[in-house]
Amino acid sequence: MSAKQLAGAAAALQPLAEAVRGALAKAHAEIAEIDQAILEKVREASDVASRPYSREASTAIFDTLIDRGAAKHRQDFERLAEKTALVSPPSLLGESMIFPLTLSATDSSLWVAGHARADEPAPAAAINFYFGEQLKAGFKRLLASVPWPADVGLPPAERQARLDAIEGEIVELERRKSELQAAIRGAS
Repeated sequence: MSAKQLAGAAAALQPLAEAVRGALAKAHAEIAEIDQAILEKVREASDVASRPYSREASTAIFDTLIDRGAAKHRQDFERLAEKTALVSPPSLLGESMIFPLTLSATDSSLWVAGHARADEPAPAAAINFYFGEQLKAGFKRLLASVPWPADVGLPPAERQARLDAIEGEIVELERRKSELQAAIRGAS
């Protein structure tokens, strides 16, 4: 092949080479846009996740935690009731066990049956079971007494749904980015 033929072939391929360079540049630009979109989605997710709950939502979350603890204690109580008598005789130390509590004459401590010692504090689940309504009312009063931000986030269910949606959007963006990167590798 002569130099003139090579120059002619190169000139003929020039539009194709420019088209490939243009397509690669476009793919790189799209990847940069996708990276920016992913960053914006991550920031949005952080904003959604970090905004405070409303006073009402905070109260509902606390109430749910109290109810779960109370339910756990009730289950523990029922399991223990199947295995033990409801009332044990007083011990020589002045304590009597009234299932599921132990009342101590020496220090008035409250203790849940099935735990190691009567002088240990009651577990949270037991406190939730016996004093749950008082805890809920006290927490509600506490929240009502403190300043609350005006700009609150989404309610818990909506918050989780939005976070799930953002995650899906990020996954889709990353999939598209991977496709473009594979195309670039294939064209190089």
